[in-house]
Formats: sequence, C-alpha cells, structure tokens
Amino acid sequence: MKKYVIAFVVIASAFAFMPSRANAQWSQTGSFPGGNYPVHCITSTSADLFAGTYGSGVFLSTNSGDSWVARNSGLPTGININAFQILSTFLFAGTDSGVYATSNRGETWTQVNTGLPAKTAVNAFVIVGTNLFAGTSNGVYTVSLITLSWSPNGTGLPSGIAVTTMAISNASILAGTNGDGVYQSADSGKTWFAFNKGLPGTPHIVSITSNGANLLVATKDLGVYGGNVYQNNWTAASTGFGNIGIQVLIGYDTFALAGGMESTNGSQPSIYLTTTSGANWVADDEGITEGPDSYVYSFGTDAQNFYAGTNGLGIWRHPISNITDGVNEPTSGNPPANIVLSQNYPNPFSTSTAISYFLPEPAAVSLKIYNSLGEEIASLINGELQTGRQSVTFLSDNLPNGIYYYRFIAGKDVQSGIMSIVH
Repeated sequence: MKKYVIAFVVIASAFAFMPSRANAQWSQTGSFPGGNYPVHCITSTSADLFAGTYGSGVFLSTNSGDSWVARNSGLPTGININAFQILSTFLFAGTDSGVYATSNRGETWTQVNTGLPAKTAVNAFVIVGTNLFAGTSNGVYTVSLITLSWSPNGTGLPSGIAVTTMAISNASILAGTNGDGVYQSADSGKTWFAFNKGLPGTPHIVSITSNGANLLVATKDLGVYGGNVYQNNWTAASTGFGNIGIQVLIGYDTFALAGGMESTNGSQPSIYLTTTSGANWVADDEGITEGPDSYVYSFGTDAQNFYAGTNGLGIWRHPISNITDGVNEPTSGNPPANIVLSQNYPNPFSTSTAISYFLPEPAAVSLKIYNSLGEEIASLINGELQTGRQSVTFLSDNLPNGIYYYRFIAGKDVQSGIMSIVH
C-alpha cells in the first residue's frame, strides 16, 4: 500500500462554550468587470475561483479574487446563477433556466436540461458517490454523466415540491424546501422522509449545512435550528444573532458561519460564527463595509480562504487559518457526549484536506481512506488517542480525480464520510 504524508494536530481538549466576539478581519476582493453584482454562489478548484451572480452570469478568478473575468459564452444574457457543483471534468451551474455545464473552465457553457420539466429552476447540488443530485423547483433529480440527462429521484417527496437547498451529512442527503420543511434520504435518494420534528411547522428552509452528524438549518424569518442526522429532533440555535435574517450557512471543520442581512444603519453584523454547533453565535464580520449592500448571500472556500458573496459589495475573503482568532473558549460546561466526525474540508480538494473529529473519551481509533472500488488506499490513524478535538491532514499525492471514502472507527463507534479529488 502506498504511503501518504499526514499531519496530526490536537486542536483542543474540550468543545468550546459561550464564545466571545471574534476579532478576525475580512478584506474585499477585486471588483467584477462592470460592477459588483449580487453573488449567489461561490466554488473553487485548485487553481480557479468561480462566482455565480444574480443577473450577470459567471465570473472567474485565478488569483484568489484579486481580479475577475466574465465566463458567460453560451449562457443567456442576464441569467441568475443559483448553485455550482464540480463533478468529474464538469462544472455544473444551477440557474433559473435549468442546468448549464462546462468542461473548459467556463470558456463555453452548454445547456443540459434533458429530462427536466420546462421552466425548472435549479437551486442546489450535492454529490453522493459518483451521483450528482439537483434540488429544483420540481423536486430532486439526478444526472447521468454519460448522457447528461436528468431523471426524477426517489419516492417520498411530495409531487412538485420546491427544493431550495441541500446538504450531505454522513452519507445522508438533506433537502430543504420552500414551505415543506426538511426531508432526508439515508439510501442515496431512493426514499425520502420528512425530518421536521422540533421545527416551527414546515417552514421555508433557506440553507442547510453539516459538521459530521451535526446539522444547522436556517429558516425564512423563523431563525436557525440545530439537529443531528441520526435524530429527527431540531432545537432552536439562534442565540446571539439579534434581529437578523440568516440567508446562508457553511460548516467547516469544528465551527460554522452564518451570513445574512445587515440593518440599514449598520448596527447589525452580517456574518456570525459558532464553535458550539449553534448553541451560541458571535459577530465575525469585522472589516466588511457596513450597510444594506453587505447582505451575505453565499459562502465558499478554497485551500487558503473563506469567501463571502454579498448583495452589492462583491466578494470578501478571510484566511481560514485565523477565522476563529479572538474567540474565547472557557473550560466550563459539558463537552459533547458522543463522537463527532466532521466533513473533510476543503471538499472537493486537489492536494490536501483536513478530517476533524471529537472524542469524548480516550479510544482506540482507526481512520482509513478507500477508493470507489472499496480498496484501501491510505491508513491515517491506527492507535490509542486521547479525549478532545483533533484533526488529520490527508495529502492526495498523485491520486486520480474521483470519489473517495473515509471510515472512522473509535471503539465500537463507526462513522464514514465522502470526499472528492479534483485536480
């Protein structure tokens, strides 16, 4: 078996509780040609950063946002870009007019709507294994990468349901809807069931994210709720927000960010951070210009930075390395009782990615990487580890593009995750 270089870091001996205000700084990237348009989605490869806008199509940066060029050949003028997803050699863009795809870094786009109902808006994408799922205004669809044709996915979703956001948590798919709450599928989209216990009715869900099995959902005007993919039971998770409408969430490593609408007088921050799975949030928008144009629509990452897309101030970036600087973590309080395996970040990735986890007590731990054929290609951990939050970095070396799996065993607890390599 080929050996892979890894870096092992102990992050903390217990979860953080009651964090205070962070003091990290955001900086504005370069402007788009023609102006700063509302940014609804952001994604990256190892070399490229893509921004999807409302009304002005797609923009590409090859220097972490310092400068941008339009990439709209083949896209209708004035198109709204709602979501991006990279799979195999394709970059897919979900729009109000279905799906477009490019295999040449956005130089040309082709409409790939075969199988989708007419006038279908595509709002979200997720990947499970080698399958791409699209959340649309007419339910969930999956695409064949051979024919680039779409077919409706699974049973259990109401006919014509509008899916607004999607996420993956420990191989389960979560779909947020416009007025029907949350649905979950634990069998790669074959069957779906309502996942709404504890939510205020069946709300409009605007964003879902995960840290391993831990979930956060943002509702339209009804706050943020936290849950667990294995328990259909949501609880309120909006402490610290004040009067702000959260539009987007992103989970990363052992924390999460929430973005939304800043008040017109600048008194309400537009980005918040939690290190406690949503139990408490602190403002984390220092450096961003105040005002209504700082409404945060989208988040994205590359290997070095977080990116926040705004309503009229373009994209702002923040180094990943110090996003939690200034958050104080008192040692009092009860740490989580269960093992927590986080989704690897970044994902997809080109050269390296971090897999983080929390151990509530010492345990014999194994963490292995497998390819899509089930063949073991790396063993990252095999030994006794102590209590706390910890992280291991996996370097992909010369592994080919594709879907890979990581399997985490701690004592009798077994958890797994899915990651994608895109060079």
